[in-house]
Amino acid sequence: MPNPSAKPWQKILSLALALALTACAAPSPAPAAGPQPTAPTAEPRTTQIPQPASTPQGNIGTAGLGDTFFPYLGNGGYDVQHYDLQLEIDVPTDQIIGQASIQATATQNLRRFNIDLARLQVNDVQVNGSPAAFAQHLQHELVITPVHTLPAGAPFTLSIQYQGSPTAAEAQLTNLSGAWENTGQAIYAYGEPSIAWLWYPVNAHPSDKATYRLSFTVPAPYLAISNGRPDPMETLEDGRLRYTYTMSAPMASYLSALIVVQDYVKLRQDTPSGLSILNYCPQRNSVACYTLVQNQPRMFEFFIDRFGPYPFETYGSVLVDSTLGWALETQTMSTFGAENLQDPYGSHMVAHELAHSWFGNNLSISSWRDIWLNEAFATFAHALWAEENREFTLQAYAQFWLNSLRYPDADADPITPPGLPTADNLFNDGVYMRGALTLYALREELGDELFWQVVREYYQRHAGGNVTTADFIAAAKDISGRDLDAFFAAWLYGPAIPPVPGLY
Repeated sequence: MPNPSAKPWQKILSLALALALTACAAPSPAPAAGPQPTAPTAEPRTTQIPQPASTPQGNIGTAGLGDTFFPYLGNGGYDVQHYDLQLEIDVPTDQIIGQASIQATATQNLRRFNIDLARLQVNDVQVNGSPAAFAQHLQHELVITPVHTLPAGAPFTLSIQYQGSPTAAEAQLTNLSGAWENTGQAIYAYGEPSIAWLWYPVNAHPSDKATYRLSFTVPAPYLAISNGRPDPMETLEDGRLRYTYTMSAPMASYLSALIVVQDYVKLRQDTPSGLSILNYCPQRNSVACYTLVQNQPRMFEFFIDRFGPYPFETYGSVLVDSTLGWALETQTMSTFGAENLQDPYGSHMVAHELAHSWFGNNLSISSWRDIWLNEAFATFAHALWAEENREFTLQAYAQFWLNSLRYPDADADPITPPGLPTADNLFNDGVYMRGALTLYALREELGDELFWQVVREYYQRHAGGNVTTADFIAAAKDISGRDLDAFFAAWLYGPAIPPVPGLY
């Protein structure tokens, strides 16, 4: 995910070109850090359904998963396996009617638990088909008390009916990264580390990944775009259109996408390995949009050769017909802003978001403090693509990263070592550029062949799951047979950038 507040793509890649021409040669930008939700209060503000007459035995699930930066994202006491979401969306009035059916497993004897949902109107909550008590706490906590305690290890079904305006709900929140944006003609729901709870109930932490079925009913002629394999569109008796998508691979909730637009065309490309890529482009910018994404089939084969097989059933991208100032690796459907059409190096951003399919989407972080594992690999990957496409050498890109870190723009966010971002500065250049330099330096340290053995082993060990910095270091040490503790301590946590072989 790119970061416009620190380094706009047009500016940094112009500088990269200048460096390349002097014979020496951007990272993707991302929005400011995400929300720090407020801890729930002791008493609910609203309650529906009377509490059981006797208090059942069991535990209360924690209101958060204890993330170092965002302790109230996600919830304890259960693990979600699947979300089945059905939304009716009216764009002009900004109203949604939602029905969520969530399959989960209790991880302890559970008599009460939370789920993340913005202050929308909740009409009904059921657990295993029986009405459950519920209360809404402050910004984004829905507290649920089943009639019967859920035994540890037992699967259960949570059903929630809700409605309201996500824009109005968002107005009650602070420090959001991303938004539910309704232009009156289109809706874009996006954000990292989380805004999914603006439009559906969710255990909103990447450590609880789940599969999805997403169904959207919208007025004609709107098109609803989301993650995964699309079913054929249905036309309902009242003339509305229903779009349904299946995400059969586990997905972190911040990677879920909802885009509702008009006047879009589909551009299909086929890769040599047999995957069809489906891109959605505004009708008026379809030619420029195709130019932006035309190298995706080659990128696919290049990254498959470096990282391993593509991990999902489908892939595509959507170009939002307005300026966003960032791009996001929404799973199987990368999202770009209209400003990328004017960027001569916009293909680097396309490569960056595609590389996240392996690093960030399939291999997901366990804690937001390890965000460098997502962004450094994607930044390193888009530089590899630039070299493969004969635009800049990898060494020239690395020199650009080093120079940018030494001489940051006056308006850039504070730069931290890759392993030491802060909650309000997750997406700074230390995470992207110094993180990518860490990988560059590791390749110089180990040699090309051993470096790629490390990367593939790290990926294969944890594919489909969650990772920590310690996991990557362990793979590097195991495969290389070397003590790399001092190397990683200096590069990931040291205040000064270590010397880089071949760079000045």
